[in-house]
Amino acid sequence: MKRLWKRWWPVCPMIICGNLEHARVLAKASGCFYNPESNVVISREKDGVLLGGVIYQGYNGASVVIQVASFDPHWLDRDMLWMAFHYPFEQLGVQKLFTQTPSNNLKALDFNRKLGFKDEARIAGVFRDADLVIRSMRREECRWLKRGSRRGIFLEGRSTARTGYERCDQRGQGSDGDGQRHGQGDIRLGD
Repeated sequence: MKRLWKRWWPVCPMIICGNLEHARVLAKASGCFYNPESNVVISREKDGVLLGGVIYQGYNGASVVIQVASFDPHWLDRDMLWMAFHYPFEQLGVQKLFTQTPSNNLKALDFNRKLGFKDEARIAGVFRDADLVIRSMRREECRWLKRGSRRGIFLEGRSTARTGYERCDQRGQGSDGDGQRHGQGDIRLGD
């Protein structure tokens, strides 16, 4: 069994919470800034190479903004989709998730539409050559949560809804500032 595990582990893409280097790369690619004190990153890597991920910003109790960047066409699967939507809707307990995209980034706008985000607003003149398109998704509209619980994502227990905006430390464990761990654990899974 150990031999099989050693062969499987290096080739298995992992979902990781709180990797600061991943956060910096994803923030640069998505055109946002990453603040480790107030933002959360969930990323996917394979053999130490970043494939893509999401950054959550601007949590206010009712909503949060999601920024997405990818570097590999195979970075996103059902487990990563579930995780990307489970964190804001179930763990943070928000009712609405927002995207903020330049109107000339047609690829990102199409991606967001396919995920289920709907047009919320358009603000002219935010960028030199484009408007800002704001799209949103309500919790009850999220089809990715309806896929059920994902067994094997959390190595240490199960997540529960909390009221605070939890940060993930370098070991990938959640903390809401009270110094206690909440069982989020290292997030690792295969395709």
